[in-house]
Amino acid sequence: MFVMPFDIVNAMFQLGSAAMIWINVVKIHKDKRVHGVVWYTFVFYATLGVWNIFFYHHLQQWWSIVAGSVVIFGNIAWCVLAVKYSRISKDKVYPQRFRDI
Repeated sequence: MFVMPFDIVNAMFQLGSAAMIWINVVKIHKDKRVHGVVWYTFVFYATLGVWNIFFYHHLQQWWSIVAGSVVIFGNIAWCVLAVKYSRISKDKVYPQRFRDI
């Protein structure tokens, strides 16, 4: 199988993105709160990542598919943690009995 150099270069950028995303996943898990971020950015890039997998398959860029999958899973993990910790922080600030008022 011939590997396109463009595939390797793109996969390296994807892996760099994945590393930065996973740093954010670890940070949000450690802090247990969402602070100073815009959540829909991660949702957009998770959606873009899913599109990229189909696009890379069409281009037969297999290394990019693998690296892009790491990006997707990182974005999804961050979004899940953001939802989880956003709910926890709201419960601390606004206990259930006060949210219904």
